[in-house]
Amino acid sequence: MKKILILFSALGLLSLTSCNNDDDVMVENTNPGSVVENEAFEVGPINFTNTTNIFDYPLNPVIGPNDVLLVYRLTSDPLGNEDFWEPVPATYKFEGDDEINYNIDFSVNTLTFYLTSNFDLATVPNYALNQYFRIVVLKNYNSSANRVNLKDYNAVVKMFDVIETDRGLSNRK
Repeated sequence: MKKILILFSALGLLSLTSCNNDDDVMVENTNPGSVVENEAFEVGPINFTNTTNIFDYPLNPVIGPNDVLLVYRLTSDPLGNEDFWEPVPATYKFEGDDEINYNIDFSVNTLTFYLTSNFDLATVPNYALNQYFRIVVLKNYNSSANRVNLKDYNAVVKMFDVIETDRGLSNRK
């Protein structure tokens, strides 16, 4: 009888144990089909240099206490057919120990862009000059519905019915 009890206990323990190696950043949608106007806008061109590696962008209107702010950087499309947006923060590693880091910081009324490097930015002008960023503001965000990968700009725009606005500082067409 003790052997059967131990066997059932072991089987029960094994059935309750699981493993998950899923490291994707996932969040849940607010209210699909709701009237909330989530928006996306561009800021750029921003030119970073060794002495000017910070750019402040005023958020007007300000973001609310339940809003979520997502930032993406325009990267090059090898075929030149469409825009590719990568999530920020982002790090690029070069030969040796050289690297550059795009990062952001924000409050309710200011978004700050940073580009830091451990080498001369003039040697990689395509990473420092004429940088464009896409900012997505998800209004009254809560995590109660469908999941979406925040790293994928197109999936975010589709899931949250994001409206493209011209509120940003951008001259890119």
